[in-house]
Amino acid sequence: MRGVNSFSRTASLDVVGHVDGTTVPNGDNDGPWQKRDGLVKLWIYGTLTPPLFKKAFQAGDTARDIWLRIENLFRNNKEARAIQLDTELRTTEIGDRSVEDYCQRLKSISDLLKNVDAPVPDRMLVTYMLNGLNDKFDNIINVIKHREPFPTFEVARSMLESEETRLKKSHKTVASQTDHPSSSAALTVSSDQPKFQRPPAPKISNHRGNRRNNGTRFRGRHNFSPRPTYPNWATNQYWPGPVPQWQYQFGPWNPYPFPNDTRGIMGPRPSPPRSSSANVVDQVFQPTTDFSEAYNTMTLPDPSATNWFMDTGATTHLASTPGILNSALNRNIAHSVVVGNGSSIPAIASGNSLITSQTRPLSLNNVLVTPQIVKNLISVRRFTIDNWCSVEFDPFGFCVKDLQTRRTLLRSDSTGDLYPLPASSSTSQSTALTASSLSLWHKRLGHLNNESLRSVISFNNLACNKDSLPLCTACQLGKQIKLPFFPSQTIVSKPFELIHSDVWTSPVSSISGLRYYVLFLDHYTHFLWVYPLRRKSEVFSKFLHFYSHIQTQFNSPIKAFQCDNGGEYNNTDFHKFFDTNGIQVRFSCPHTSQQNGKSERMIRTINNSIRSLLFQAKLSPAYWVEALHVAVHLINILPSSAIQNQVPYTLLFQKPPTYDHLKVFGCLCFPNLNHSNLHKLSPRTTPCLFLGYPSQHRGYRCLDLKTNRIIISRHVAFDESIFPAAVTVHDPPSLYQFLNGYEEPSPMLHSLLQTPLPQTPPQPPNVPAPPPPPNVAAPPQPPVIPAPSQPTHQMATRSKHGIRKPRSLMSLLVTSKHSVSPLPLSYKQALSDPNWNPAATEEFNALLKNGAFARYKARLVANGKSQEAGVDFDETFSPVFKPATIRSVLHVSLARDWPIHQLDVQNAFLHGDLEETIYMFQPPGFADPKAPDHVCKLKRSLYGLKQAPRAWNSRFARFMTNIGFVASKSDASLFIYRKGDQQAYLLLYVDDIVLTASTKELLQHIIKLLKTEFPMTDMGRLHYFLGIKAEFKNGGIFLSQSAYALDIIERAGMKNCKPCATPVDLKSKLSANSGDRIDNPTAYRSLAGALQYLTFTRPDISYAVNQICLFMHDPREQHLQALKRILRYVQGTHTHGLHLQKGSINDITAYSDADWAGCPDTRRSSSGYCLYLGPNLVSWSSKRQPTVSRSSAEAEYKGVANAVAEACWLRNLLLELHCPITKASVIYCDNISAVYLSSNPVKHQRTKHIEIDIHFVREKVKIGQVKVFHVPSSLQFADIFTKGLPTMLFNDFRDSLTVRNPNVLTAGG
Repeated sequence: MRGVNSFSRTASLDVVGHVDGTTVPNGDNDGPWQKRDGLVKLWIYGTLTPPLFKKAFQAGDTARDIWLRIENLFRNNKEARAIQLDTELRTTEIGDRSVEDYCQRLKSISDLLKNVDAPVPDRMLVTYMLNGLNDKFDNIINVIKHREPFPTFEVARSMLESEETRLKKSHKTVASQTDHPSSSAALTVSSDQPKFQRPPAPKISNHRGNRRNNGTRFRGRHNFSPRPTYPNWATNQYWPGPVPQWQYQFGPWNPYPFPNDTRGIMGPRPSPPRSSSANVVDQVFQPTTDFSEAYNTMTLPDPSATNWFMDTGATTHLASTPGILNSALNRNIAHSVVVGNGSSIPAIASGNSLITSQTRPLSLNNVLVTPQIVKNLISVRRFTIDNWCSVEFDPFGFCVKDLQTRRTLLRSDSTGDLYPLPASSSTSQSTALTASSLSLWHKRLGHLNNESLRSVISFNNLACNKDSLPLCTACQLGKQIKLPFFPSQTIVSKPFELIHSDVWTSPVSSISGLRYYVLFLDHYTHFLWVYPLRRKSEVFSKFLHFYSHIQTQFNSPIKAFQCDNGGEYNNTDFHKFFDTNGIQVRFSCPHTSQQNGKSERMIRTINNSIRSLLFQAKLSPAYWVEALHVAVHLINILPSSAIQNQVPYTLLFQKPPTYDHLKVFGCLCFPNLNHSNLHKLSPRTTPCLFLGYPSQHRGYRCLDLKTNRIIISRHVAFDESIFPAAVTVHDPPSLYQFLNGYEEPSPMLHSLLQTPLPQTPPQPPNVPAPPPPPNVAAPPQPPVIPAPSQPTHQMATRSKHGIRKPRSLMSLLVTSKHSVSPLPLSYKQALSDPNWNPAATEEFNALLKNGAFARYKARLVANGKSQEAGVDFDETFSPVFKPATIRSVLHVSLARDWPIHQLDVQNAFLHGDLEETIYMFQPPGFADPKAPDHVCKLKRSLYGLKQAPRAWNSRFARFMTNIGFVASKSDASLFIYRKGDQQAYLLLYVDDIVLTASTKELLQHIIKLLKTEFPMTDMGRLHYFLGIKAEFKNGGIFLSQSAYALDIIERAGMKNCKPCATPVDLKSKLSANSGDRIDNPTAYRSLAGALQYLTFTRPDISYAVNQICLFMHDPREQHLQALKRILRYVQGTHTHGLHLQKGSINDITAYSDADWAGCPDTRRSSSGYCLYLGPNLVSWSSKRQPTVSRSSAEAEYKGVANAVAEACWLRNLLLELHCPITKASVIYCDNISAVYLSSNPVKHQRTKHIEIDIHFVREKVKIGQVKVFHVPSSLQFADIFTKGLPTMLFNDFRDSLTVRNPNVLTAGG
């Protein structure tokens, strides 16, 4: 709305009731009411802008209806209006306004903001008012800023109006003293041409400090041709301002005095102006101002003064006398020059002049002769263009330098207010103005400083120029020192306008492995935030967390950011973020930490407090993170001298802090433990050490001295005079033993380590074990608990019928009904055992037959029984194929009806060629009686050598290459043969071989070649490979590990356990710290590793096994219960296996899923996928993602990227198998955002940190190798790899993974 407030109008005429609805008509024919209502409507319509009038006008409405419609329009865009007004208030400048108009404008905007519920504090309004002033108010601005107390808006307004009045008075006095034609404030040259008009001069903004100034300064223009006519411009009553250059129209110029006129030095007074339109300068000239007033204090210069003065405001060179020029004069000109006060003076002639320099003369072209000018002026602009040079000004003078070579052509010193050029330089006898002689003496005297150099020259009367010493490069290289630092002049008016930041590196890792912390310090409030870090690369992520915290909690943006020049700040991520959000960043110069002094001083304050807290509590330095949080908490609530002893907390939150919750750091405390997990006789507390105040709880952090666990509690009793860390008896290891990863062995392992090994052979298997020695105490029996009374209800229960299920503990003892020989502990036991003796003899004979070592080589060998890296072995790695490779090869063989055989290499490691020289003692018991002291020199590898697997694999690979096979690039253990239509694939796993070929003849030919090189057994059709049973049924293959699964269950002592329907429950995820540690972690790790191999044919337990394997480093009771549940599930499904059936080899389909932030400890996500080649499942995965995802879309997209990578690997494998995939691989995902990201090229803030995965997937989608589609959750088979499922859904998905009972018919039969 415009104009005055219409509501005030209606109030003054007592018609408010028509607006607020309190006045209603008396029936439909109330004429007086309708007339008043129509009058109010006219008033309202008169205040509306045309666009708003169109929105508000509707025929037949009353004034009340119109008012409500307008009110709703303004209420709907209240927030946008508030933002617009706030921006206008911040950017409003005084410009050409008077102080009264400027302040009234600010007050109006402030009132409008108040109407939209966004009032502006009076202090902020004064700040905005000062920021919009220009340079002429500098003095009063400083007075207002430093006034105590800070003035209100009305007081500041009054002070500014007084200053404006003073400036108007002083302006006239200054103009009379300095506003003469020689002033360089403004010069304009006009030619004698027909009349034309000029527009106002453009504005020139000079921003200084945090204020904006739009002042207008006029510069002369040399015009020798007419310009087009411009429209008239209205003048402004205030000065300075954008007024026209040609303000008045004058009569003819008359150089002779008029008897009735009061004249100044330059001529008569001007006549009063006749109009405010733009005017021209005629052939006849008349000055435009009161020259007697302008020059009443001025004295004309001496005509003999011929010095030149540099002027950056002149558009041409001006001379007061023709005698200073040295070229022919052109007196037939009709030019005039407009000077800074708007007056015009005539130019009577023009010519050229020269200035002599050391290397070449410098020309002054088109110099105008104006007798009324006081100084001879050189136009810097025209001078630099004509001579192709630059002019550099400094406080002591100026230099003229060649623009290309940067060589100094001229140097002139200045001691006054102007920059003069001595007249001698324009004559032929001028000397060079550069201080060459002074520079020469400077070099002769060993680069003496300027003051001492001039003293030596003056005292000894040395012949030398008096000019200043130029900058000496040798002195800079040899003597340069750092410049002094000046106090910071940064001024902020509210929080978060400037944030300081720095990173500190700790010499000691904390108990959780933290080595750094980053601080963020608000300049205005001095409030401090710190974030401990593991790596410096986490600084950006912590800054994003801090930025979001500030925006959410305080609704305020960060305007400027001050930090050092380290790589953790000066990187691409920070620069992109600063540019996107408009944050001004200020880096300190390299190796100049003083420019980030506020952060550096705060780090010193924090570290001083940390050290004091740790020394007081007698704590290890590894607890510096806990002390850091306490120190920062205390710094924020204590007065700071940096902000005049105010409290940072109070400045930020506008309320005083409390101190009644503070306790002595590191003191003894007793948190309450009275919760449901304790029985009634348990203690209600435990001694703890106070470690600080948790940021997300209103309580205390206490360290349990017995278990080293953190307890957070509100109910804590303190003894602030006792420090437990000072009296705790530490073990002999080092102070930081927790960093060594040492774990106390279990009681069973501890007893095994302390019990010596038996020295006598074990008893035969059929003889019972001897009783324990009398000095070994039998384990105590549990007390007999009386049976509970029989229940009286009718329900049939176990306790009612006396059924007691004994507790079954896991046992690692392997039992068998058949008689087996125990594992021998020495070669003597092996040779005396009837089963081990033949096996050892057969092995030794095989060594002799193969020539594994040369016997009886006389050589002195040191009695070393262990190999050393780099001495007798180098590389030990031997490649093995991926499980997905064998499943893919079997699928291709089934699809093409190829025969599949398995082979076994006898004594495989004995065939490897050794590259190192190795000696060994003769085997005990088989020493040569003729040379018992000799040693054996190994020619080939031997079992037990570290390099034996690699030597065997290298030997086999060389042979396969010689007979025409090619090693696969996708899997080094796969060898491919192709010659014409004949193809064969060979898979090697140590000494087990799977071979398939396109024809039986080719298969037998390859087996024959292998037998000629290695002793090998053809095991026939594939039936048992790597502990996996392969059964050919109904045109497909059934892979199972039933025997291996039963063996795991028996090892765990759960042979008679009750089966369960699913391997994992639907409860919350496993936590690393929940429950007590188990007694035998070794057994847990053994069973978990065994279950990992079972997933070769059982993808349905992959997720459950992955979960328990995450805690093998520190297994707890909860983890053991999860492992037992898996074993119970395997007990009921041990006959299940993986079905591979005949099908297409041209279709790859994958399902990908992710469980976002599922880990309760780290909030990392779990991702899983399953990949089908035709109808068969060939690859799957269930694993925890290595990094934390910020959204479910990010977690899902990482899972999609893993599935795409596996699909690309499978495509490359099939390409090597000469089965290229012609169709795109299809990836199904149940997250729509991830599906869109795979093809949408637009990036945004949420996807920058997963840019590699995005580019990888999009590239595959773009080239047509991959297509990503959405799938509903009910058909997302990959859910079985990321979470626990209900029984029915789990069974459906398990069946979709082709994991079934062997008797279940597949789709092919």
